[in-house]
Amino acid sequence: MIRKPRSSPCSRITNSQPNRKPGVIYTLQALSEQDRTAWMDIMDGKEPTYTAPTNKIPNSNEESYDLDDVGRHFVKRCIEVLEKRGLEEQGIYRVVGVTSKVNKLLTMGLDRRKADKVALDDPQEWETKTITSALKTYLRNLPEPLMSFKHHNDFINAVKRESRQNRVHEVHKLLYKLPKTNLEVLSI
Repeated sequence: MIRKPRSSPCSRITNSQPNRKPGVIYTLQALSEQDRTAWMDIMDGKEPTYTAPTNKIPNSNEESYDLDDVGRHFVKRCIEVLEKRGLEEQGIYRVVGVTSKVNKLLTMGLDRRKADKVALDDPQEWETKTITSALKTYLRNLPEPLMSFKHHNDFINAVKRESRQNRVHEVHKLLYKLPKTNLEVLSI
């Protein structure tokens, strides 16, 4: 449902589908009040109700990954290599790797039969930017973020606490409400 304060050219859309990022609010902003009025005229003066699409349109370049033992091992190996050689480089998570190499690393690194044969320690074969891009792609394409949709608002509220001690306490408490696998990956 859209909620719009009368003094602003903004409209807010709240996601009403339970299986899709519950509680997420999207804000649409017209360039001016005149544009917003034009939108409303086109919609016969009614505030529209939006819902998120029922299915994500699959992107042929995107694959969904599982947070299983192979995935945890992949994340751990990537982070270990990055801690050894990437800390001296600038922008290691900003600079992207070559897509074909990133996809090759993901394919090999997440295949049970090939995962241990991937020589991540060899900088000639796997550049730092390739490893960081593969790690980001893996985490981005998990079905649910490590911090989980369920606890998203709780984490946001926890980090807004006034005292550092309360923030740390609340975040710590929330971490232990996460699924065990998520907590294991976060502790790497």
